[in-house]
Amino acid sequence: MRILPLCLFLAACAPPADAGAGASAAPGAAAAPAGPPPGARGKRAAPPEVAPVQLNGVTYRVLHWGRAEGLPQNGGYLEALDGKGQRLWLAQVFAGARNPALEGDVQDVFFTELKLAKDGRRLWLRDEQGREFLFDPATRKGAPAPAP
Repeated sequence: MRILPLCLFLAACAPPADAGAGASAAPGAAAAPAGPPPGARGKRAAPPEVAPVQLNGVTYRVLHWGRAEGLPQNGGYLEALDGKGQRLWLAQVFAGARNPALEGDVQDVFFTELKLAKDGRRLWLRDEQGREFLFDPATRKGAPAPAP
């Protein structure tokens, strides 16, 4: 049985609108999105902050709130930014299956880690379910990582 913290059900526990304001990213890294879209009310814990990765002058970061941008799901996206923080492209690493009988926010699966893969040319990602992916920026395609 999974026990959820009481705070998830109380509006008073929601972070203030300016939470995270003033936080600074690593030098040279693009700023991460501020948080959920306006008006979003959490019924689950907020997704983890995932540090961006730089490779060949491009900054790669996960995009948690895809639905706020008109995309079909939250989580599962990776974006590339130039040196000025402008988006070069956005790619879906995995597609999430949706059950219409369940609330959407409890079905969101977010990335928890992003690192440069051992080969030095791809990106390695892990999601909240423990699944691992390799993403090739040259082809803009992701696939489940092979088992170790």
